[in-house]
Amino acid sequence: MNITQSLTLFDYVKSYEQGSDPLAAVVKQTHINQAQKIDELSSSLVNIEGIDALVEKIQQGESQVNQKTITDMLDFYRNQVMGEIDQLREKMGLSSEQNFTHVEGKWQYLATDDNGESSEADTSKAEEDFMRYLNRDQRLGGRMEKLLSLSALSETSESQNYALQLQQADFSDSKVEDYLVTTRDKINASNYFFFKGETFSSGVSALAKQQFERYMQENNKA
Repeated sequence: MNITQSLTLFDYVKSYEQGSDPLAAVVKQTHINQAQKIDELSSSLVNIEGIDALVEKIQQGESQVNQKTITDMLDFYRNQVMGEIDQLREKMGLSSEQNFTHVEGKWQYLATDDNGESSEADTSKAEEDFMRYLNRDQRLGGRMEKLLSLSALSETSESQNYALQLQQADFSDSKVEDYLVTTRDKINASNYFFFKGETFSSGVSALAKQQFERYMQENNKA
C-alpha cells in the first residue's frame, strides 16, 4: 500500500457500506475490528502506564491488539513522517546527530551529563529552527509523538516475547524478571529520535533483541 503524507490514520481504516453479499459483511466486520484495535491502541499511548497496561493485556490474551497491529501502526506513522522530515532537514541545512524527544509538552534536543542524566542541549540555529518547526506544526509534531510512543510500545511488547524465550531456555525466574526490568528501564531512557547520516531512527529500536542477546551470551546460551 502506498501511503502519502495527506493520509490520516482513519483513512487507513476505510469504511464499507452494508451489503447483502456475505463477503461484503465479512469485509465490513474486519474493518470494524481493525478500528476497535486502533482505538484501544491509540488510547494506550497517552503515558508509560498506559503502554505497560496494554502490554500486560496482550500477554494475558485480554486485548484485540497484537504485535502485528502495533507493527502495522508503527510503520504507518513512520511512513507518514519520514519524507517530510528528510525534506525539512535538507531545506534547513540540518546535519545534527543530537538526540531529541518530546518532554513536558515540547520537542527539544537532549544532552547527557557524566552521570547519564539528560538535559536540554546547546543548539545551533539550524537545530533551533527544526525544533521550532516541530513545536509549531501540530500535525507533524503529533504524528511524531505517536511514533515515539509506538516505538516504546513495540519494544516493550517484544521484550515479553523474548522473556518467554528465556524461560524456554531454562533461565531462572529472577533472571527473566531482571531482563524485563532492565530492558524496560533502557526503553524509558532511550525514548528519543536521532539522525545518523541520512537515517532517521528511534533510540529504542531493537533494544529488546539486543538485551536478549546479551543475556544469552552472558550465560553461554547463545
